[in-house]
Amino acid sequence: MSIEVKLNSLSASLCPESHRVLVKYARSRARQGRNNVINLVDTYIGLLESPIRNGDAAELTKVLVYIRTHLCQNYTNHVVLTKLSEIYNLMSLLVNKGIITGDLRFPEKPNFNAKYKVYKTQVIPTKYLSKIKPKKCSADEEFYDTLSRTCSAKIVVRLKEHVYNFKIVKHHRGPLNDFLNFVYFEHQRWYEHPKVIEGSLLKFRNNLLRKFSRNSAYGKFQNVKNAIEVLRDHNLIPKNTDFPDNLRRCTKTMKVTVNNPLLCTTDVYDERKKNLFRNTPDFIKELADELDSNLKLLLKEARKIVYEAYRKFKDRDLIISNSEKSEFLKHPELRTLKTVTSKNHRAWEKECNPFSSGIASTPKRVSNLVAYFDHFYDCFINGTGKHNLEGIRCINEVQQYLGLTTSVASAMQVIIVEELGINPYSLYRVKVYSGGHGHEFIQVTDEGSVRLRALKPRARHAKTRKAEGSLLDLKDIPEQDIDAATCLKIALSMTCRAREVTKQSELWLCSSKDGVKYRTPGAFQNTLKTIRAKAAKNSDILNNITLKKVRSSKGVWIYLDSNGNSLKAANYFGNTVKTTLTRYIPDYLAELVYRVKIRNFQHILLFMAIAYDESPEYSIGLTIGEFSDQVTKAFDNPDMGGSLYESLKSQETEYETSEVKYFCVSFKNIVLALKYAKDGKEQSLKDDCRAAISKISEGPLIMKQLLRQAEKKLNSIEEE
Repeated sequence: MSIEVKLNSLSASLCPESHRVLVKYARSRARQGRNNVINLVDTYIGLLESPIRNGDAAELTKVLVYIRTHLCQNYTNHVVLTKLSEIYNLMSLLVNKGIITGDLRFPEKPNFNAKYKVYKTQVIPTKYLSKIKPKKCSADEEFYDTLSRTCSAKIVVRLKEHVYNFKIVKHHRGPLNDFLNFVYFEHQRWYEHPKVIEGSLLKFRNNLLRKFSRNSAYGKFQNVKNAIEVLRDHNLIPKNTDFPDNLRRCTKTMKVTVNNPLLCTTDVYDERKKNLFRNTPDFIKELADELDSNLKLLLKEARKIVYEAYRKFKDRDLIISNSEKSEFLKHPELRTLKTVTSKNHRAWEKECNPFSSGIASTPKRVSNLVAYFDHFYDCFINGTGKHNLEGIRCINEVQQYLGLTTSVASAMQVIIVEELGINPYSLYRVKVYSGGHGHEFIQVTDEGSVRLRALKPRARHAKTRKAEGSLLDLKDIPEQDIDAATCLKIALSMTCRAREVTKQSELWLCSSKDGVKYRTPGAFQNTLKTIRAKAAKNSDILNNITLKKVRSSKGVWIYLDSNGNSLKAANYFGNTVKTTLTRYIPDYLAELVYRVKIRNFQHILLFMAIAYDESPEYSIGLTIGEFSDQVTKAFDNPDMGGSLYESLKSQETEYETSEVKYFCVSFKNIVLALKYAKDGKEQSLKDDCRAAISKISEGPLIMKQLLRQAEKKLNSIEEE
């Protein structure tokens, strides 16, 4: 049950005013706090309902004592303190609103370990314990219960061995658990009747299609079928049991996509809606414009986050210079001296904690914390202070000045995926360098571009992408010009120090209150929710954004904007044309694009047919102006091509000339090109040298080895 559903369901147990207070308080909290308070009220609503409805403060105090005991019996001391604070804050609001009358006394919190142990041993009367919602059992416990209830002892042993032999247990445990409950309902001794097993498998397979897409239903049913076949192979069910065939696997994306994978209001993958816009002339343009608009809104928010984050990172030295670093580092206990003046004008010096949250100047505290964690950088890496002083914590304001945060990394990933089309999961796991094999790397070239090579785990190969960049200093790049190359260079800069200390090769080494470490894909996906919430203020469709949707939307937009150029779309996705058309472009969307092309050709044939009429515009019922516009539009179609198109065009074709240049690859020539690219005076020749070096770096292994040897040779010459 989702949090919002729980919140709505609590309205049945609380009076309207109490429920409004709960809703307002919950929505004022951050995501984690909101989840905590709603889950707590949902768990203990059986105890809280009566005293809150009656406004009975004395009864509520007694209930809170039992809640404290139950929390101590199920959670650690730190977690209990957090959860009790949430409940007490909510109860205080109810008192302030006059919903609870009388003197409400809050039970003492277990601030010390001794008290925690005492409260943990207290007994809750059965009358009250029965009103507390039991903790949901784990998936394993539920599976064991289903096995013991629906199967014989030998079948239980065999199915456990089968299920827990797989690496990803849940893919086999869940469907099998559902099937066992289903077949047990059909017949309690199902394992003795082959017809019951066959019929149940057929019904179960058909029911899966009502809940899941075809590919998901195929996988779940196959796992169930494999488990039951194991029972037949071990003579635990009759040998004459026949199994129905599985569903046919689907190969069309528009048949397997449950949710709209594009950032637009129209679900172009829903076959039921295709007739609504099949005959709409402006549908393609409207769809492309909507995708482009939503992507730009998202990119604007992401660029803003990256721009502000890098400005803060570059201001680190300025922040440290405004701190009291030189003073507190001299003191053995990291204290600073403050001059205190009394009312009678007596003055004396007092030792103060520069990191205390109670000091008058919060910016001064942040400056001191930045200076502390910058000096004791290992503390920043580990997320723990080296000194036992109140207030030494790596708060969010400090993390922004010392390294890369998860929110900034997530914003960068949006920009990179949108521009390069790299698979999100490949980007999450990308490394700056890999163990000597060169499978993964991020390399900044001499012209300011960035080459990125990332692994595609399912495809089992690495793919290289190049983000075009410039040699402009990162701090001089305006917000609107931040692109993939800029993001990659900023990420390298912000994580360089952490990578040197931790000896890790991952790019996304993000800081948090627990230290600096590589974040999981789930952490990045959760952080993306905060970015999309800001972007969604201008477009509601962005509330459902994921990096996969960003990639799919940009790919489809490229296909539509290029008037059906499947090569451009395939190049963006990094797939073959066949895969691109079958997985990302719906059949009838491609059909619409081709219909437009055919219609343009038909218009040309029509104009050719009436070319010798006295009044061609009269022949087709148009005015002279309309006819002229239609002819210009028809013949100004770059998709036509060919000699006929060129001869029919009224304007002259402008031919672009290009000069082909060759570079003779040898050790001496590469050394010369490297040297001139660095120290040469003629800009065009320097650009040619850089282009040649870039091509060599992308060439076969023998070319890369020559380049590496030439770089070493040049470095040795310069050192001499």
